[in-house]
Amino acid sequence: MESKSGSSLTSGITHPNKVKEAYKDLKNSLAGTKSSNNPWKNAYNHASHIDVGTATNIRKNIKKLSDEFDNNKFHNIKDFNIIPASTIFLDGIWNDKYSKDIIDELQEISEEFEFSKLNIVCVTQQSLELFEKYLNEK
Repeated sequence: MESKSGSSLTSGITHPNKVKEAYKDLKNSLAGTKSSNNPWKNAYNHASHIDVGTATNIRKNIKKLSDEFDNNKFHNIKDFNIIPASTIFLDGIWNDKYSKDIIDELQEISEEFEFSKLNIVCVTQQSLELFEKYLNEK
């Protein structure tokens, strides 16, 4: 999974654009391109944090990807189940343009993607403050 987020105040921001950005990062991380450092080490460190509660098998898979990256063994994204994700923060004012026709738009861009299985997650959040409050309550 890779997630990209931004503010609705950013010119041209859309869920499909953020999903494409997340997909590109996943593809590049698996292929070992456009990265001077090991992106899987960071993912492993996040997944290993005690508060996250990541399942052991997921941590093992991330560690394996990290070790393979260090050994210049890379992968093709078409062999993986992927989840590109997008979050757009609306800065307090709801705007349904980020939710309207989203399924059709995502179906269209996903036809450009390679994957074993694909799930796309899009979150339109009214405000960053409400999202932080939600996270703190969990």
